[in-house]
Amino acid sequence: MKRSSISIPSNIAEGFMRFHKKETVQFLFIALGSCAELRDPNYNCRKTSVYCKRRKRKFNK
Repeated sequence: MKRSSISIPSNIAEGFMRFHKKETVQFLFIALGSCAELRDPNYNCRKTSVYCKRRKRKFNK
């Protein structure tokens, strides 16, 4: 989860530094994929109430 959360802004920044529009769009799609990777475990944990109270408090801050 940490890797995908760091990857999102990195891919967006790298995409905007490219010279061609196609490359920029490709990096934005990669960032979108990282968003999906980050969202899926959070959604599953919250839906099934698997995550512990300590993590719940950490996410709610």
